[in-house]
Amino acid sequence: HLIGHLRTVPDELVQAEEPESGLPTRTDLLRYHLGDVQGAAGCELLFENLLRGSRGWIAYDANGQEKYRFEQTPGQDVQVTIDIELHRRIQQILQGANSLGQAFLGGAVVIDVATGEIRAAVSNPEYDLNTYNEKYAAIIQDPDRGWCNRALAEIYETGSTIKPTNLLGGLETHTVTAEQTFDCDINNLTWTGKPSHILNHGWVDGRRAIKVSCNYYFVRLGQLMGVEKLVGWLKTSGFANPVIAWPEGELTDRANAAFREAAGHVAPIGRELPPHPRFLSIGRNEMMGTIIQIANSIATIARDGVYLAPVLSKSPPVKTTPRPIA
Repeated sequence: HLIGHLRTVPDELVQAEEPESGLPTRTDLLRYHLGDVQGAAGCELLFENLLRGSRGWIAYDANGQEKYRFEQTPGQDVQVTIDIELHRRIQQILQGANSLGQAFLGGAVVIDVATGEIRAAVSNPEYDLNTYNEKYAAIIQDPDRGWCNRALAEIYETGSTIKPTNLLGGLETHTVTAEQTFDCDINNLTWTGKPSHILNHGWVDGRRAIKVSCNYYFVRLGQLMGVEKLVGWLKTSGFANPVIAWPEGELTDRANAAFREAAGHVAPIGRELPPHPRFLSIGRNEMMGTIIQIANSIATIARDGVYLAPVLSKSPPVKTTPRPIA
């Protein structure tokens, strides 16, 4: 999913013949010829211009002596941030090398907190690049959607993984203090309908609310923050937008086409007036995000509230600027 695959160059991009006269231009030497392949997804697509290089060209006079020469330019190396051993180990776990001996559909992302570099971005199931073209039809029709990069391009309800981020927002906006408590009792519900899964934790502060994953505490926190403030905080934390930073000069549209990183969605449920933030508070329904967004939000907390966009490209390098959000 990250390396990407190749495809035969479309006919409209193929140069049918060499220049009729004169020396070729650099543009001529970069053009595709019949039978060439080009990047169609992942790093192969994003860095096609770097990886490809250009052709050489030699002209001879009537006596067969070399007259002009343009040396071919080899493609440049591209290095990603992935730790291949870590990536492979996580891949094996999802494929069944675990205590249950069971394969799982899903993904996993590991981010280096200090640098923002993505060390692993696993999606299972996957496909074999060596047989991609010949098995294309089967891959596209796979009911398990192995063609989809679940780590970057699939959105999920964030569930309770959003609770640490929301607690940080509550503390940063002075909506609650670390010591403030709420009485988690199903009889204390201030809303109708779901979530109704309240486990009567009793009086809980922020620390205990995280420890026991208390829905009641976080719904009350969301009520006090209000929809506008909560949505703003979640967007500041990296949700509702693609988060990966790319090298300068690479167009965003090209990166989007290469990896199809999803933005996710952050909005109130919108069925009540005023809208109730309870689903955003516990990561349900309209709180949709990607695995990489969730991982990066936790990395932000580990940096003491400093947001840093995750990066996948090591060479060419990526410039990112830390941004304190707390």
